[in-house]
Amino acid sequence: MKYLLKNCFILSLFLILASACSEDDEKTTDIRDQAVGTYNYTMEFAYVENGEIIPFEDDEDDERTGTFIVSKNPNDDKKIDFSEGGKIAFSASKIAAAKNGFTFDVPSQTVNDKEMGTITISGFEMFQLETTLYNGIYWASDKKFQVAFQTTYQGHTILIGIEAVKAK
Repeated sequence: MKYLLKNCFILSLFLILASACSEDDEKTTDIRDQAVGTYNYTMEFAYVENGEIIPFEDDEDDERTGTFIVSKNPNDDKKIDFSEGGKIAFSASKIAAAKNGFTFDVPSQTVNDKEMGTITISGFEMFQLETTLYNGIYWASDKKFQVAFQTTYQGHTILIGIEAVKAK
C-alpha cells in the first residue's frame, strides 16, 4: 500500500510540474527572422486600362533590378522594412504566419522612386494563397518575396510587381 501511495504521489507531483511548464514559458519565435537579409530583386511595371492589367512593352523601361536589405522594423513587431542604398524604400505590415512563410500588406506610404520622383504607393492584391489575395508573400522554402503595389503617375494607375530572391 505504501508503494502505491508513493507512486501516486510521485505521479501527481510530475503532472503538476509538467503542467506548470506550459508553452507560455517557451521563447516565441519572430516569424520575420526567417526573412531578414539581402535580396536581389526584379521589378516589373504594368498599367491598368479599362480594368485590364497591361504589361509595359518589352523594352528597357519595363523592368528594373537591384538589391534590397530586408530588416525587422524596430518599432512594430508586425512590420518589415525594405531598404536600398541605406534608405527605407518601402515597408510592409500586418505580417501573418502562413503555411510556408508569411503574408503581408503594403500600407499607403510616400516613397522616392529614382525614375518617377516622390510617389504614393499602396498594396495591390495580386498573390493568392489558398482562397485569399495578398499584397505580398514570403516563401520560406524558396527564400523569396513577391510584392505588388500601385501608384498613380501622370493620371494613370501603374502596377509594380517585385520578385526578390535571397542573395547567397
